[in-house]
Amino acid sequence: MPEIHADRLIAIGEQLDRIMTCDLRARPYILPMYKAALDHRGRPLSLAAGQLLSHAIRSKKKPVVVIVTGFASVSLGVGEQDGPVGAVYLGRTLAALGALPVFVTDEHQFDLMRQAIRGGGLNVISLDMARKAIELRPSVSTLVGWPADPDVARRRTQELLQDLEPVAMVAIERPGANELGACHQLSGLALDLSLCSDTDVLWAAARAAKIPCIGIGDAGNELGMGVIRPLVEHWLGDRKSTANGGSIAAVQEADVTILSAVSNWGAYATAAAVACVENRPEILPSEETVKLSLIACSLAGARNGFNDYIDPGADGYPIHIEAAVVTMMTTLSRSI
Repeated sequence: MPEIHADRLIAIGEQLDRIMTCDLRARPYILPMYKAALDHRGRPLSLAAGQLLSHAIRSKKKPVVVIVTGFASVSLGVGEQDGPVGAVYLGRTLAALGALPVFVTDEHQFDLMRQAIRGGGLNVISLDMARKAIELRPSVSTLVGWPADPDVARRRTQELLQDLEPVAMVAIERPGANELGACHQLSGLALDLSLCSDTDVLWAAARAAKIPCIGIGDAGNELGMGVIRPLVEHWLGDRKSTANGGSIAAVQEADVTILSAVSNWGAYATAAAVACVENRPEILPSEETVKLSLIACSLAGARNGFNDYIDPGADGYPIHIEAAVVTMMTTLSRSI
């Protein structure tokens, strides 16, 4: 297919960004944080991420993209649907282009993540099998449970990067450590290693190895949000880490930082941008696929964000809101 004119891609990227930042709670900090990330990057964030991923995938035969996700609750000890479902949506889109998505989450969230992936239509198989199968079918992925022991996590970091040689890494709604090394919920409640294993070490190693990294979040306490740290400290400075009294702002930066109203929405927008850059809107998963992934994730015990029920949805919004966001983005992508 012919390439899309740059001006057209920018126009589509701007609209994708508008959809992903349409905050249905009208929180005062969403747009200023988004604007700070936008100013840093200089063009629509979804488009910047889509172009980065498109280029990375085309740079290598049998490309691997690592996608890190999973945000557990301090009070409940279980993860949420915001993050895993967006990760699956993006992973399935990248698989359609020949990439192998390798999902990484806490060991205690392994089963939850596996069900979200299956609900989203992808097979979850061993790495060896997936490497062979991706050449034949765009329907496979693999899943890595990240260890809670920090020493083991450091060793696994080098092993994983050497083994996979990923062309890109994406973090979606994944806790990121503050300036004093603690991860936390938006309220400031600290997440210990039993709930949130150290994936900052994996991220930092990827950055040091010049692997392109994309961070997607909705508050600034997520991995890869370091570039908007001053805005997080300004707007949410009253929310202090219960572990050390520091800011809740994550310090690790990314090549592209995406701040959206719901992290899943940032992942959906990134996937739509990839499809537009590639001029292949047909690779985007359907709204029904998103619903099935949400249902599977909820049935595995994942909570629906703000209210902590396990009703299918994200950040307290019902399933039809998630589907509507995907519908708008899919429709927009078809306008190319």
